[in-house]
Amino acid sequence: MNIEIKKNSKFSNLVNFSQNHEERVHRWFKIKEGYSKELVFAIIKQLDVKEGYIVDFFNGSGTTSLAAKEIGYKYYGFEINPFLHLLSVVKITDYNKNDIKNIISTKKFILSDYTKVKKVNNIKLSILEKVFRENLDNILKVRTIILGIKSKKIRNFFIIALVSILEDVGYSKKDGNGLKYPKNKQAKEFVSKFSAQTDLMLDDIIKNNKKNIKKSRVILADSRNIPKRYINEIKNETSLIIFSPPYANCFDYSEVYKLELWLSDYIKEYKDLSVVRKQSLSSHLNKHLKDYNDYDLLINDIEKLKQKKLWSKKIPSMLNGYFFDMEEVLKNAFNILKKGGHCVIIVGNSAYGGHIIKTDVILSKIGLRLGFSKVEINIARKLRASSQQAKLFKNGEALRESVIIMTK
Repeated sequence: MNIEIKKNSKFSNLVNFSQNHEERVHRWFKIKEGYSKELVFAIIKQLDVKEGYIVDFFNGSGTTSLAAKEIGYKYYGFEINPFLHLLSVVKITDYNKNDIKNIISTKKFILSDYTKVKKVNNIKLSILEKVFRENLDNILKVRTIILGIKSKKIRNFFIIALVSILEDVGYSKKDGNGLKYPKNKQAKEFVSKFSAQTDLMLDDIIKNNKKNIKKSRVILADSRNIPKRYINEIKNETSLIIFSPPYANCFDYSEVYKLELWLSDYIKEYKDLSVVRKQSLSSHLNKHLKDYNDYDLLINDIEKLKQKKLWSKKIPSMLNGYFFDMEEVLKNAFNILKKGGHCVIIVGNSAYGGHIIKTDVILSKIGLRLGFSKVEINIARKLRASSQQAKLFKNGEALRESVIIMTK
């Protein structure tokens, strides 16, 4: 069966997170790798989804779950990164009047008592002084009070309020595969920024009165190996799956979000960070990669890469691992979908040594092989390649970001 490939400009402005920057709750944390909630709405409308679960296998900052909640659909989200899981959970949580009162009183307590903290909960991350400088002492004092809050719901709310402003109050910036230190970057004063962020989140909670449909949830789990109890809850009850996996571009999100992981208290030792990396998708080189056999749909690409001068010998192994991993994810997708249901994947292609890995095409072929009856690739937009890579492209080739729609 053929794969239909077409340009679809209506998705071009929806496959990035920027449209969410002013949206209530979505705006709590700006995540470059996300997409717009309007993309979820557009897909639901286009595919005429009326009922059943909406599922996201890479829940990230929770865009799919929040969009489903907003329009009254049941949802399930799976996320393996503990910080992103916490972020999603806090954003989709229902808060009642007592919770709001507790948040207000707790904020007052934090701001009045943080200066009295004598012993802080130290963090072993070596770059803290370099990143936060004059703000570090107050960050650690406020964090110490937050971690002592008895109510898990209220404690998690304030953890997210704290970690969501780290880039604003520090001298580092997320850039590509980690943190950079721009020379002219100015850090905002921490306490006032923390107070303003808490007020913004509280205002969003008060004005966002949508409630979760029963049995909706976001789970800390590996989408390659989902526990059977969760599969059984949503099997044949799922009408739509939407997700954007990490792209096969060597970005290590445990590195990109290491400040958030450490300050949210998920990482206490460097060995804990290794565990997070080990559990992540095989999309980067910082994890231990198995000695994979060549993935059958990737053999021609691997042969071409062997003729290139690559910056790391591990890249072919990573790419093989990536598609073995994604096959497991797609098996789970096919398994839980009801007949006629759809799996939608937002993904970008990658390039090494001037050779483009057509991730959208390979994933589509995997989908057909697993039993999806129809697969189409909607090319949303071109992706900017590094100048070094772009020079190596031939015949006007370019990287692209696509929306793949698979129908069971």
